[in-house]
Amino acid sequence: MPAREEEIKQYIEFEISDQIFGIDVLNSREIIKPQEITILPDSPEFVEGIINLREEIIPIINLEKKFNIRSNKNKVINRQVIIITINKLLIGLKVNEVNGIIRINNKKIKDIPGITQKLNKNYIKGVASLDKGLLIILDINNIFSKEEIKQLKKVNENI
Repeated sequence: MPAREEEIKQYIEFEISDQIFGIDVLNSREIIKPQEITILPDSPEFVEGIINLREEIIPIINLEKKFNIRSNKNKVINRQVIIITINKLLIGLKVNEVNGIIRINNKKIKDIPGITQKLNKNYIKGVASLDKGLLIILDINNIFSKEEIKQLKKVNENI
């Protein structure tokens, strides 16, 4: 169903390196401080490891590696993990910092430039202009390929 022109949605605004991203708040379960991560051998490169959150094993994804973003080592980082659900699978997105919840009118969200569409970046819903820069809005259902989802499910099954 297409979004209405005047619809206002809430997004979790977070940073990865110097980039600002957002996901629909309805797609998140909670935001936690990082816990001790158990590293798993032979997992995909972007999987940092797993955590046990209230008796649920959750793979932790390093979005810098997943999106191939170079880390800004000089920046002070307040790492946090956004817990999301994709295909009934809990996944933790490790981000540098969660800035908060913001409200954006859908008509302020622009389509991504054509060059990125040609690069098959269908996980980017759009871009919104904020006072501090551009906010890249992610579609969490398209961040991972079907094959990557299978790999993440295997990570959980092998525990």
